[in-house]
Amino acid sequence: MEIIDLQNATALRTVLYRNLTRWYSKEIDHKCLLEMNSTLAMFADYNKGRNDNMLEKGIEIIKNFTGKHSDLTLLVDELALKYTTIFLNVSPNGVVKHVHPYESVYLSPNKLVMQDQRDEVLEFYAEQQMGVADNFKEPEDHIAIELAFLQELNKRICKELANNNMDDALDKFEVHSKFMQQHLLKWVHLLGRDLIASDPNGFYAGLANITIGFVKEDYMYVEEVMDYIKTCN
Repeated sequence: MEIIDLQNATALRTVLYRNLTRWYSKEIDHKCLLEMNSTLAMFADYNKGRNDNMLEKGIEIIKNFTGKHSDLTLLVDELALKYTTIFLNVSPNGVVKHVHPYESVYLSPNKLVMQDQRDEVLEFYAEQQMGVADNFKEPEDHIAIELAFLQELNKRICKELANNNMDDALDKFEVHSKFMQQHLLKWVHLLGRDLIASDPNGFYAGLANITIGFVKEDYMYVEEVMDYIKTCN
């Protein structure tokens, strides 16, 4: 493993976290669909060295789902409806299970938003001098914001690697690992379970599989990278 390899891998992972952030933050639009094949190819490229079954399954589910639709405008409308029914609780006759994309809802004793988990992730963001975009009005433990935090961390790691600042890169990788251990890994599989139940074989089932597989593998990758950097120092 060389520095240039770490830079390239970190740049790829930054893009993957960015795409996951986008897919969870709002409805899938025309631009997302036009970029879908290239985005899925990047996830597949990442998975070549990991061979995660859930990640592979998620890619195939989305490919199969989007491949059945020749009219992108109709597909955008369908996905917009799915997003609002699943995440925003707009469901005719309650036929679709609502999914709450907040860590607090899954991990707090009373299953409510804005609990201790939200305060704890805010501490991570503040320590890294990161904030949440003003136009995103959801609680800070929303899945999209937690993924965006890791996206920004990797972006900063790329800069440290480019400047050969290995100690600083290691520090940020350690924050990455700690955040995943204390937050994302504790609940992403629960969110994924509910997404799969709400949209079996649909886009969000594919997204759930990709997210669970990627987060699990990426945590292991980060651990491997930290061991490598410590060995080299």
